[in-house]
Amino acid sequence: MKGKIREILNKIKWCSPDEYEEYSIIYTHRGALNDKKEITFDRIIMITPKFFVYRPKGLTEDVFIPFHRILKIISLKDNKVLWEKK
Repeated sequence: MKGKIREILNKIKWCSPDEYEEYSIIYTHRGALNDKKEITFDRIIMITPKFFVYRPKGLTEDVFIPFHRILKIISLKDNKVLWEKK
C-alpha cells in the first residue's frame, strides 16, 4: 500500500474496522526504549490532517502524535510494512 500517512490510516479506519488490532504503528517517542513506541490501530480515536490521537490502555488522557513522528505502519496479519519513513 503506497500513499500518504493519512490516506493509509483512513483506509484502515474505513475499510478494515473489524481488523484494527491487526495493524501497528511505530513512532518516535523520546524516553521510550530505543526512542520508539508501538501501538495497535484499535487504540486510535481520531485522525486529523496533521496528527492522530490515541488513548493508552488504563489512562484517561489522550495522546496526540504528529504524522512526522510515525516511523512505520505494519499489517501484523502478514507482517507487511504498509508505510515506512525514509
